[in-house]
Amino acid sequence: MTVKQFVRISVAATVILVASLVAAAQQPAAQKQQAKPAAKPAAPRVWTDENIDAVRSPSDDYQIQQGQEKAQQASAAQAAAGKNSQAAPPPTLQVKTVQEADTMIAARTHDLTSEQGYLQRLQEQLKDPSATGLEEKRLQWRLESHTATAQRLQSDIKQLQAEKDALAKKAAADKDASASQHPSQ
Repeated sequence: MTVKQFVRISVAATVILVASLVAAAQQPAAQKQQAKPAAKPAAPRVWTDENIDAVRSPSDDYQIQQGQEKAQQASAAQAAAGKNSQAAPPPTLQVKTVQEADTMIAARTHDLTSEQGYLQRLQEQLKDPSATGLEEKRLQWRLESHTATAQRLQSDIKQLQAEKDALAKKAAADKDASASQHPSQ
């Protein structure tokens, strides 16, 4: 027997010995896993706004923060550009009849009432001392966004009311003009 053959046999025996030791070490762990009773499958979880922060990773928080910073920079730039240029008049809502104006005013008033209720709930949530950090920033952003929506709705209602009044005056003037052209017999 040569030295090469002896080394080969020794290496092979060592490999077999190590493999059997590893297999023996893993066997009790496998037996423990088999001994455990099968766990009931977990019910699917429904995630809501209240507990969504629990599934966010730090990278998600970072991306949200970066997005908020970019939005703030963009709004600041837009505000600066708006100060430098003349403000364009708000677009008209283009109602054609008094009844259509009434319908749109009622719809906007309903939306405004809903927004005001939501704003009150947001303000209460912001007063809660448990709302801190990212949750507080989220609530503050929602408050600002919905405040802007409420202001836009108020402006729309005023504009619709003005258009309704103009239509009513025009209808009255047309009625008077037609009455003067066709006097009663």
